[in-house]
Amino acid sequence: MIAIWSFVILLVPVFAPLPVTAQRRVLDISRPINPEEVIVSEYNEEGLTYRLFLPRVHILIGKVIDRDRLIWLAPSRFENCSSFRVVRDGNNIVFALLRSKLGYETKNYYFMYVEAPPSDRAERSFLASLVSPWRLIPESEYRERLATMVNRKFDLSAHYDYRFFNIQNYQELGIPSYIYTPREEYLVKRVMDGDDIIWQSTRPEERCSLILLHGGELHSDYIRRQNRENKRVLRLYIHHHGGKDSLYFEKTGTGWVPITREAFYEEMEHGAEDQVTKL
Repeated sequence: MIAIWSFVILLVPVFAPLPVTAQRRVLDISRPINPEEVIVSEYNEEGLTYRLFLPRVHILIGKVIDRDRLIWLAPSRFENCSSFRVVRDGNNIVFALLRSKLGYETKNYYFMYVEAPPSDRAERSFLASLVSPWRLIPESEYRERLATMVNRKFDLSAHYDYRFFNIQNYQELGIPSYIYTPREEYLVKRVMDGDDIIWQSTRPEERCSLILLHGGELHSDYIRRQNRENKRVLRLYIHHHGGKDSLYFEKTGTGWVPITREAFYEEMEHGAEDQVTKL
């Protein structure tokens, strides 16, 4: 019986507690993580792998490292890491986003992983080898570089992943309407309807921040269920460095075509009249 219990004990994973520095802990992302201290989750999206580290409420993280290389050190003893997300492209680390709490204030830190080529690395001195490949970068650079790696799309005909979009349905002028809002950091670079490309970004800083669809039924499969006689119009909010633009489209027999703002509201009024006629 003693031998059996010894075997069972060996099967139980053992997690060493996070190191403590001045009553705060050090998160080493290269080591096995104790789920009682930090929750780790991972998911894939359009070729990239995201790994998220979420310290539990009672765990205060003041330093984040990757083996012996520093990623982040809290600027003050009152600031603590509230989440850390690593972005991988295949097996290669490319970016990271760290969120911290300082009282009621939330701060974001953006990192890019820049490792020296092996040939150069061998020639470096011992002191130089201690320099961390984790480089702090501005938010704008983080977003632009990430946007070039993933050409995220929003497909009107697809079933939506609620992890990345907030979806709200409402009535405007009596017309069934839907608002699709990408969640934070989900950069939409294309809007499609099946194989039909409605809008596509032409500049790194361009992204679609809001999609308003008027007409049709059931946002997830409206194409299959909508009344072919219903008018459907679309409004997109496009963000760029210079501000925000609104683009308008109408669904025709050959696909979505751009229309003017005036034509958009005329179609909305006609749609409202059609709804009243049906009643």
